[in-house]
Amino acid sequence: MGVPPLFAQGLNFEKVANTGLQNMTAGDVAIFDANNDGALDILLTGEISVFPPQPSTKLYLNDGSGHFSETTTSFPNVGLGAVGHADIDQDGDEDLFICGTSGSSMPAPVSVLYKNDGTSHFTEVTNTPFPPLYYADMAFADFDNDGNADIVITGASGYANDNPSNPVAEIYINDGNGNFSELTGLGFAGLYNSSVACGDIDNDGDADVLMMGFDENNSPQTYLYANNSDGTFTAVANTIFPGLSQGDAAFLDIDGDNDADLILSGIGQGNSITTNLYRNDGSGHFSLISNASLLPVALSSIGVSDFNADGHPDIILSGIMANSFSAATKLYINEGTGVFSEANTLVFDAVGESATAIGDIDNDGLPDILITGGNDSDMPLTALYQNKSSLSIGQNLSAGNIAMVYPNPTTGILNIKWASSRNDVRITLWSVVGQKVYEKVFSGDAATIDLNNLADGMYLLEINGQEQQKITKRTW
Repeated sequence: MGVPPLFAQGLNFEKVANTGLQNMTAGDVAIFDANNDGALDILLTGEISVFPPQPSTKLYLNDGSGHFSETTTSFPNVGLGAVGHADIDQDGDEDLFICGTSGSSMPAPVSVLYKNDGTSHFTEVTNTPFPPLYYADMAFADFDNDGNADIVITGASGYANDNPSNPVAEIYINDGNGNFSELTGLGFAGLYNSSVACGDIDNDGDADVLMMGFDENNSPQTYLYANNSDGTFTAVANTIFPGLSQGDAAFLDIDGDNDADLILSGIGQGNSITTNLYRNDGSGHFSLISNASLLPVALSSIGVSDFNADGHPDIILSGIMANSFSAATKLYINEGTGVFSEANTLVFDAVGESATAIGDIDNDGLPDILITGGNDSDMPLTALYQNKSSLSIGQNLSAGNIAMVYPNPTTGILNIKWASSRNDVRITLWSVVGQKVYEKVFSGDAATIDLNNLADGMYLLEINGQEQQKITKRTW
């Protein structure tokens, strides 16, 4: 018996006043649970002033209701870099990687790895193999399918003739204890002012990599590398992507066919500014969606999430526009087939040199938005927006009980909430061939299900033997 999914009927975001978050630009941000209390915390990096540059790094803990307090944890102050979080040592908490420049007049690049003790106390891991980088990007992904979080990193390691120099692009493999070694012989072209994105482009079960940025000749490039599952990668020839830098990239399934489609934004040859959307045929061949009508931006960031809870990934896009060279931030809603429409009644702060992170900071089941960047007056800005969308059409557990199921699609953790406390909620998952893969009875008003041990694909969710909806599990 089919059941219509929960969705946000009236899409709405409210800017949070007096967050206490430091205004930042030209950096990176992350939303993650730093102290294992079930509430999502915030890490900010970037410049708190532009003239002269003044880098800063700050960690804020969430009290569970979306109110934040700054910690005294000491990190290097960096801008023009990247941050990432993953459980590198399999101890159940989120560890950190931070890179960027700590210099105010001359670049002083750093790349630092931290282990978390589970209470938001971070200890630097010494003698790591990572080169100090700035104008950098990085991502955690499991490149060798051993269940451990590996690292891909790009950026500049030097400075010459008033420009960044010695760009690199490297992968480091994790032994499971948080010890990393470089995967040599890859032959990746070094890039800076870069962006990286990881996804399984050809549905063979491993993480492939897209990189874009300036090469050693200061020419914008975009490279796609297919993972051969043997410690090697093959550069995909004759891709249709323009060479881009100073932008962002993200994989997402725009049309619900369970493959990794792609969005790119940035500056190309001749200082052209582009935002392009590409459809994947499932085997890693991409075609440009010519009528996507997404705002061309550079010095940009891309956030992807299902903001209206209809099961389709939406896009928030910020950066510097092509014609006016002024800043903009736009939210686009996916109609389900890869056709996007602008949510033009919503107003977000317009920023360039931006960074975006998505997470449910107030535990209401809806993704909220964090944006940093510079406004049109070159003033740093940090803005937090709570998703206040109205919800309707859910799963009736009984009269007056509405189930919320999120995120869907999920990369591993599925959350289910219902209106009132109960002690007899039986959650069952079935594969598409009718095999029962999960069943448990829950008490209370919520359930959290770990799907990490299940293969990617489609599953049917059953609640108390009656209600069902499709759940998609995927690793990107």
